[in-house]
Amino acid sequence: MSECGLRIVQIHHDSGKAVATIYYEYFDVAPASEQLSVGGRVFYFNYLPALREQGVLMAGVSRLREHHHVERIEAPFHVLLFSLEGQGEIIDGEDILPCGPGQLLLLPARGRRGFRLNGGEWRLAWFLLENTEQWAFLNGPATRRLDTATAESLYHAIAALHHEANLPRGGLTGGGVRQVLDLLQRELAPLNASQQPDLQRELHALLADIHANPTRPWTVALLAAQLGVSVATLSRLCQRHYHASPQQLIINERMARARELLLAGQGNVADVAEATGYLEVASFCRRFARHFGVPPGRLLRGMRS
Repeated sequence: MSECGLRIVQIHHDSGKAVATIYYEYFDVAPASEQLSVGGRVFYFNYLPALREQGVLMAGVSRLREHHHVERIEAPFHVLLFSLEGQGEIIDGEDILPCGPGQLLLLPARGRRGFRLNGGEWRLAWFLLENTEQWAFLNGPATRRLDTATAESLYHAIAALHHEANLPRGGLTGGGVRQVLDLLQRELAPLNASQQPDLQRELHALLADIHANPTRPWTVALLAAQLGVSVATLSRLCQRHYHASPQQLIINERMARARELLLAGQGNVADVAEATGYLEVASFCRRFARHFGVPPGRLLRGMRS
């Protein structure tokens, strides 16, 4: 039996105040469709606090079959659809936009927007992102269609994260969340950069350079010098756009690179420590465990098993 109906939805904010955002949602979902998802709010099944911290309401993968129609009016979140296989249609106000494999569909918050299956089967990875400052660059008057080469990777990363979330004690969800978010941010980086002032774009490029070359002797003074600003100005820039100190951003990029190398099987813990600029393996292990909530050795053993 199909799930179908029109409902008024209330999203209660985490601040503890009696405040809710209300929007309208229509859905017509065939029972033959399949969906796996994780959420960033306590009322979602497979709740992962690490998603909430990054402004992710939900992330999931779907195989839509027979019929599937979801439409929202004034939803307070952005919807991102990564299309892998099959055909669908995007509803953007009064306009209907076709979409197919290899496309990223950005449905910004507010307005009347939705999507529906257009025959056969449609395989998707998707996100619901809160309309916060972090994702403000997704705002706009209309849906955007972009090419994507990340859809397949995101699909499998989200499916793996869902699997880990169902294991006892949450499995390796810390690393899984980070992998999903890194793939998403890499995909959206060009769009974000196109709306950034020149200095912010230069900082973004510097962070990408740290990620690609973590063994260089990166320091806060070096970053400031390369941007041509004072250390104080750099600190303000990092706090304004990334809500972190320059030193923390350096650590974040090194840790993200370390996890990528471990998950890709590029050597043991000592090899990865050296490849990311750490002279002492013990120091690297402590930093990694604090950052991801799991020691690097355990991450490796989990991958091998």
